[in-house]
Amino acid sequence: MPSGFAAAKVFVRNRFAAEHRTPPHDWAHAQRVMAWARRIAVAENADDEIVRWAALLHDIARESKDEFTSDHARDGVTIARKILRRFAPHTNENAILHAIAAHSRRSNILPETLEARVIWDADKLDGLGAMGAERYIIQGSELGWDIYRSARYYIKTINNHMAGRGFYTATAKKIAAGRVSEGLAVCKAILRDEI
Repeated sequence: MPSGFAAAKVFVRNRFAAEHRTPPHDWAHAQRVMAWARRIAVAENADDEIVRWAALLHDIARESKDEFTSDHARDGVTIARKILRRFAPHTNENAILHAIAAHSRRSNILPETLEARVIWDADKLDGLGAMGAERYIIQGSELGWDIYRSARYYIKTINNHMAGRGFYTATAKKIAAGRVSEGLAVCKAILRDEI
C-alpha cells in the first residue's frame, strides 16, 4: 500500500463528514465501491494501486443534490489531482484521473483502461441490490420525490443501465446477475402499495 494512501483515506473521510454527505454518496458508499473495486481488480488482474486511488476519489466532487445538474466526475478530476499530488505524487496520476472522469454516465467519457472499467463496474454494483434501491430512495427524498417516484426512477435507471453500457468486466457481470433482481424486487414491492 502506498504510504500516503492511509492518510488520504482519513482526509477523504473527514472531508465527506464535514460536507455532511448523505447515504447515497457518503463515506460508506466510497468504502463499498473500494471493496467492489478491489474484488474485481484481483479477479481481472487490474493494477491495484490505480484502482484503490480511483475508487477512493471517484465521488470526491459529488454533492447529494447534483444528480441532474453537474458533472461530478469531471469536477472530481481537479480535486483528485490536488489530493494525489499531496498524498501520492509518484502514482500513475493520468490513469487514476481517467478512471474518475469515466465512472459517470454524465461525463460521456468511455472507460478506456481496465482500471477505469473496474471503477465503472464497482460504482454501478453499489447501485444494485437492496442497498442500491435504498440509496436511490434516499436520493429521491433529497430531491423532494415521494417514495413511489424514487422506486419508478430506480427501475427505469437499472433497466436502462442493463440495456445500455451495463458492466464491462466478466467478474462484475457475474456479481450483477444476482443483484439486479433483488433491487428491482424491492422497488416493485414498494409500488404495489402505491395509492
